[in-house]
Amino acid sequence: MTRFALALALAAATAAPLSAQQAASPPAAPAAAAAPMKQWIYVIRPVPRLYADSAWTPSDAEAARAHYGYLQQLTRTGTVLMAGRTIQQPLDARTMGLVVFQAASADEARRIAEADPAVKAGVFTMEWFPFSVVLERVPIGK
Repeated sequence: MTRFALALALAAATAAPLSAQQAASPPAAPAAAAAPMKQWIYVIRPVPRLYADSAWTPSDAEAARAHYGYLQQLTRTGTVLMAGRTIQQPLDARTMGLVVFQAASADEARRIAEADPAVKAGVFTMEWFPFSVVLERVPIGK
């Protein structure tokens, strides 16, 4: 039995019976549905001048730290589904980060990607695209 089916069965078994008045009442109008969230990705790459570790300035490093904090916040709020980066060394034209996130519209997706502090600071270039997660591994034990 799936977790959803089990939860549904438990909820049904523990629900209080309706009074005669509740049973005769018409159902409440459904609340307005929120706009469905769409999935997007943005791909970031370090600008070529930063391929060498020695080229990073304190302000470049601060922008990268702010970028990480920005992604942490978006993850906590449920906007970011997954974020990661390639790990080859040294950095080169193949180095990239990938952020999979949700937004209701293309305008909102663009604003989220463009607001990344490292993109705003010119440390990373950025491209964003509509995306669709097709397969997702469910963690064991969940």
